Amino acid sequence: VETRQSSATLERAGGDIVARTQQGGVTGSGLRSANVDVSSRQGSITLGFAESPRSVSASARQGSIEVVLPDEEGVAYAVDPSASQGSETTLIRSDPESTRSLILRTHQGSITARYG
Repeated sequence: VETRQSSATLERAGGDIVARTQQGGVTGSGLRSANVDVSSRQGSITLGFAESPRSVSASARQGSIEVVLPDEEGVAYAVDPSASQGSETTLIRSDPESTRSLILRTHQGSITARYG
């Protein structure tokens, strides 16, 4: 999915996801995707998962990032957040050796990874 001047909305999507926006955010809910790669130049990113993903990469130049994951016992993530001008809040089980990863980057905005 690619947009220039609008937001992208993904609902209950499966399979690998790649979404890019120039001026608009990315919102996903009920996601069942193993691999997700999203970016937004000017807009926030909110991703809600119904199933635990294998790999999430989210990048926002001007906007916050929130990733909401299912709380599955025994599932942890190698979390790599970076917010140049904002806070980083990780409220999930993390393990740097995990095969599951969250790479979350924003220049102006906050980052939150939590269970929902």
